[in-house]
Amino acid sequence: GGSVVLCRHLGQLDAEGLAKRVESERVTGTAV
Repeated sequence: GGSVVLCRHLGQLDAEGLAKRVESERVTGTAV
């Protein structure tokens, strides 16, 4: 059960990380 929760948590982290990365790249792109 722990592994399932861990995988789910990692999935959320990846989704948030991707969103933040895209947002940061968009900001830097418009800034440049």
